[in-house]
Amino acid sequence: MTQNDDAWYADLIAAEQACEATQLSEIKARLADDPYTATAYAVSCGLADEVPPVLFDLWSEGQITDEQLPNALSAVWVRNRSPLRSLGERKWLTLFKAVGFFIVNSSGGRVIHIDGRATPIPTAFAHRDAQPVAPVEVWRGCPTSTNGRGMSWTIHRECAEGFAEGVATLGVEAGIYRATIPPRAVLALFGDDREQEVVVNPNTLRGRIQLHEIIPGRPLLRWPHATGPTGNTS
Repeated sequence: MTQNDDAWYADLIAAEQACEATQLSEIKARLADDPYTATAYAVSCGLADEVPPVLFDLWSEGQITDEQLPNALSAVWVRNRSPLRSLGERKWLTLFKAVGFFIVNSSGGRVIHIDGRATPIPTAFAHRDAQPVAPVEVWRGCPTSTNGRGMSWTIHRECAEGFAEGVATLGVEAGIYRATIPPRAVLALFGDDREQEVVVNPNTLRGRIQLHEIIPGRPLLRWPHATGPTGNTS
């Protein structure tokens, strides 16, 4: 690279960093009062992983009140494919314990347009609308390398199977895990048209997780090499 190329690249990186800082500032400003819009915007900007630490810091600093925390917490959690990636179990547990058990079920939130009419998408799995008072059987689909440990579970085996299949399509061996947990282990219930999620305190899972099924990782699909007139790869 020439000196001019280096300068152009440095300017590009600086511009991207400035844009990201502006977007994060907007997300931070709206997270307390309008968390669902803020988190949707974060997803659209590719910044979902940046939001969990922002949530924790805002709450710790008193900029998100205990009354605002349940909606902010649920929005940040469900709008992140891997919430623990940027905020560890200990801090998530601090947030969930500050709220106490709660339920957020949003049925019919998405619609499909058929013949010009908006039709709500039905829920794929039944939702629970009450705090458990007896042991609960929960399921989880994830890489076998985790031994099933995690906070995101579901009460529906078929839902866990779908997550495990998604992992396997990435070439990673997946497992479908089962556990029977006491009511106190359930931190929250989040439901939408795609799943009924059970957020579980992972510290209560010791000795309770069983591997139900292994799904081998599938080889990643590769585009075939282009071939020339002689049939040789080019």
